[in-house]
Amino acid sequence: MVFIDIGGTSADVGVMTSRKAERQSELEIDGAKIGVSGLKTSSIGAGGGSVCRVQGGQLTVGPESAGALPGPACYGLGGTEPTVTDACVVLGYINPEYFLGGRRKLDTAKAYHAIKEGIAQPLDLDVEQAALNILKQQEASCAQAIRQFLRQMDLEEGNTVMLSVGGAGGIYCNRVAQIIGIGKVHIPPFAAVFSAFGSSTLDITHEYESVLMLTLGIDEGSSGNLADLNGAVENLKTQSRRDMRTEGFLDEQIDYSLELKFQSESGDVITWIDSPYVHFENGHQLEALCESFREIMPTATGEPISVRGIRLKASCALPHQELPAYPLSEREPMAALKGSRAIYGEEGKREVPVYDRQLLRCGNIIAGPAVIESEDTTIVVSDGSKYSVDTFLFGVIEKMS
Repeated sequence: MVFIDIGGTSADVGVMTSRKAERQSELEIDGAKIGVSGLKTSSIGAGGGSVCRVQGGQLTVGPESAGALPGPACYGLGGTEPTVTDACVVLGYINPEYFLGGRRKLDTAKAYHAIKEGIAQPLDLDVEQAALNILKQQEASCAQAIRQFLRQMDLEEGNTVMLSVGGAGGIYCNRVAQIIGIGKVHIPPFAAVFSAFGSSTLDITHEYESVLMLTLGIDEGSSGNLADLNGAVENLKTQSRRDMRTEGFLDEQIDYSLELKFQSESGDVITWIDSPYVHFENGHQLEALCESFREIMPTATGEPISVRGIRLKASCALPHQELPAYPLSEREPMAALKGSRAIYGEEGKREVPVYDRQLLRCGNIIAGPAVIESEDTTIVVSDGSKYSVDTFLFGVIEKMS
């Protein structure tokens, strides 16, 4: 599963395989590696607040963002440059009277003026066509980021599904999936706050690192000083037990995992490897990890290998909330129908039905084109697609059969 989180500033892409999110031992920011582990993700400047400009006769979207203040022109807080959100307002995708459930009114005239002055006139386009081009470029950027990420992970687009989250994800996800060739998109009922929800359900985890200079033989990991390695790990465990007690956990509730940082003699090959052991009983266990290093980095074969660092992860499990399952309801979503609205797309302007997402029930099916809106997000269902509500009230977008 590939997931894309589109908010106000960026679009973040990641992958889950075997029900686990892919992780990396070192994060990278602007090409610089930092010694902190985390989820393996890729970010691009393609959010709702991404600023749109014409440069050298070409339309650009992002990476600069208008942020929340002054924000897009339609916010009416002083922003004058056109953004992706302004384009969505002009195209009719976002209801200016129902933003944040109606608690904030958006200024359609300011959105229209910003796109007219900043994009349409320089490119000699109608305002609606200029806004549509903004969305098409936004969608193309997100699709390219996902394609590149999947290729890095050696995954095929046709064999994966998409999880779309973030406050702006629902507007673009259907078209992005179509561009890539992903056949199914899942949208949680709490998509706009998905990351916050996920953070609230995480187990308590602390990570600890220590630098080592433990050199191993060419063929015998057992030549390393296991007492030094085990002693360094035990020091980190002592720190973790102290910290977890302050969190309210007993020592026996802590689960440990260990990574070792290996380096070849030449120094140009460095990588972290997960260890199946937290305490090493003998040198053969360490030698098995050395062999794993040589398999990953064949250039290190025949060289002495060093353990340059250790990273200990201490975790204590918390109760995890089970999502409620809902009974199957009727297929027709008429109870959730709010009315209709004119939206602008490839086929020009046309009237499409608008549904209240909070009133949708398990089993409801909506045929595109359609708009589904709630207090915190908007979902656009493309022509030829359908939106089905599953037993957990997740929306599932796929091709109309």
